[in-house]
Amino acid sequence: MKHLCGPDSGWVLRVPDKAKKAKFVGSYDGGWVAAIRGCELVLVNLFSLVTRVAGASGWTTQGCAGFHHKLFSDIAFCNGDLYALKLFHKEVIKFKISMKEDGTPMITAAYELSIQICDGPTRHDDHVPYYKYIVELQGKLLIAVRAWWLSNHEPFFKVFQLVNTETVEAYDQKWEEVTSLGNYVLFLGKVRSKAVQVPVGMERRGLERNHIYYSQITCPREKELPGDEVYSVTSDNGDRMYCKKDQIIGDGLERTGYYIMGWDNSAMWLDPPSL
Repeated sequence: MKHLCGPDSGWVLRVPDKAKKAKFVGSYDGGWVAAIRGCELVLVNLFSLVTRVAGASGWTTQGCAGFHHKLFSDIAFCNGDLYALKLFHKEVIKFKISMKEDGTPMITAAYELSIQICDGPTRHDDHVPYYKYIVELQGKLLIAVRAWWLSNHEPFFKVFQLVNTETVEAYDQKWEEVTSLGNYVLFLGKVRSKAVQVPVGMERRGLERNHIYYSQITCPREKELPGDEVYSVTSDNGDRMYCKKDQIIGDGLERTGYYIMGWDNSAMWLDPPSL
């Protein structure tokens, strides 16, 4: 059973019947999700209940030798270009996009960016996953990295933006830490990450500016709630999710996690038409 949950417990509602048995594989602004239903790819709006069958036309590539069959952990569009974060690596690939005469997109070039590596400290005996997501914010490419940034603190997300370096440096670009998102928030997750501007009045519904909201699965052994959660949701078949705020670090950002209990489940961020 799928549920839609928001920054406070008042946002919990059930997914419409037509989407219950579909596998969500992506989402877009305004409440749209891409879902696999049987052997069919469909687009469903979870708020208006409009359903569309995805078309057969797709993207093509030209002049991208060396990047076919590569695996990527995340992608983001920024200033008309497509960026991809390579799976199990730290490299970022930039794809140039143009349009064919029939209006379908085509990738015409791809190259690896010369970037100073952005990595956090790790522990050799630790099994905590170190997530990395890329997202566009006001024309800037950001990367959010979860790691052991402080030795006496649980892993948490730091955010960096891609900036140009001085000409005398070894790299063309580098990741520079971001300590304020202004009136924006970041939603981070394995299926979709997005920066969203918080409209006036949305604070009353639990959405806080200058905040990171992230989804994360827990280990299969976790059966009990931590006890300090903001709220929790239990589905009809017993699956559970809980919302928990991170301890304040003092770096200018605050963080809230949505924990999906067990590795058999996952979460996807979806912003409604009014956001």
